[in-house]
Amino acid sequence: MAAKGHHQPTRGARDRVLGYVGARPRDRGFGNARLVRNLFEAAVSAQASRVVELGEVSDEVLVTLEAADIPAS
Repeated sequence: MAAKGHHQPTRGARDRVLGYVGARPRDRGFGNARLVRNLFEAAVSAQASRVVELGEVSDEVLVTLEAADIPAS
């Protein structure tokens, strides 16, 4: 999803995603794709809010997802 959206997660962001997904119970209502899609959309929203506060930024900053952009598990 990140690559398709031209986003580049940092190692810390990837680790946080793995922790987030790993902390979810695998019960009857578990939907891995839905969970990841919702997580990605929340991360992109958080990244946009973070970047807008920075003012002028590079293209690299605009596509980088940081660990802080990933919701806590």
